[in-house]
Amino acid sequence: MKGLHAVLLGICLCTLSLAEAAGQTNQVDQSALSKILSRHVNAAGWVDYTGLRQDRPALKSYLATLRNVDVARLPSDSSRLAFWIDAYNAFTLDDVLEYVEGKTDSVKKVDGFFDKHTHPIAEQMLTLDEIEKRGREMHDPRIHFAINCASASCPKLRPYAYSAEDLNRQLDQVTGEFFADSRRGLRLDRKNNTLYLSPILKWYAGDFSGATSATGEFLSRARAAFSGDNVLEFVLRHVSGDVATYIRQSRPSVKYMDYDWTLNSQKLHATGQQSRSHMPSVPDRQTREPLLVRGFHNRRKQRGDSSSYAVSAWRTAITNPATRLQPGASPCSCSPASVCGSPRLWRDSDGNCDSLTSTVRTVTTRTVL
Repeated sequence: MKGLHAVLLGICLCTLSLAEAAGQTNQVDQSALSKILSRHVNAAGWVDYTGLRQDRPALKSYLATLRNVDVARLPSDSSRLAFWIDAYNAFTLDDVLEYVEGKTDSVKKVDGFFDKHTHPIAEQMLTLDEIEKRGREMHDPRIHFAINCASASCPKLRPYAYSAEDLNRQLDQVTGEFFADSRRGLRLDRKNNTLYLSPILKWYAGDFSGATSATGEFLSRARAAFSGDNVLEFVLRHVSGDVATYIRQSRPSVKYMDYDWTLNSQKLHATGQQSRSHMPSVPDRQTREPLLVRGFHNRRKQRGDSSSYAVSAWRTAITNPATRLQPGASPCSCSPASVCGSPRLWRDSDGNCDSLTSTVRTVTTRTVL
């Protein structure tokens, strides 16, 4: 028996030695990130990117510690979830310094910001989308109110890092505060019995309703776009008592706010610059299809068209470049002024005009608003 114990101990020591030789670690110093965030993120969640740029060596030093972390060896699920949240937020800040700040006013104007640029983390090269996915795979939907995409409508970036020891309290706090924010998270229009939610609830409806398969996630997004009832159970757990009671008793219709992708910079928001969140937004590719299903279904009912028209129009809208305009698109001309059947020009965020049949644009806009 003693011989078996000795063999097992030798295997363990050998494994640890190999991990150390490979540079793997299960130690992450989140205090380094907290110090950076506390210096450059204010109470409103806006970032001083000018100051952060001067502090970039410290940020780079922190990011370098994530390169060889063996996530599987972190001591708990809370440690792993905090690791992915902090990594996402830190790499996003660094990417803003690299591609956005001083060059443009939105991460959405940078090609591949979320899905092309890769980062060395956990012995892999991952995009921001992939880092987010690693966190989402831990099946705690509150992650969506902790990660920050460097945009005005994102949940606020906090002036601290997330820690395993305090993670549950931190996630409950940021989720509750998000739904208490009428500009970002939830706005209740009692007069018209309408509940306005952040489109985050629609984009990631599968996470909030417990769907795990690709099909389940797609159907959850479609259902969230149609009625929103499948995300309300999550919402009810994180809103104030009077709001929860009203939703249960009055069953308001669910609509979604526009998403303001303006950079979360103190320069842009501390001076009182007007938000563009009132302008029509364009959904991401992953949510555009289920949104358009409803829009074209409604349009077909109004026109009495056949289903083949709806399918054809849907495909046209998805493939037409004008449906991929940046958020903030606005009309620059329409001739003639009739609503349907005539070309309409829309000005994208770079000031260029793109032609799109007003039938398709009308449907797209109706679905998004």
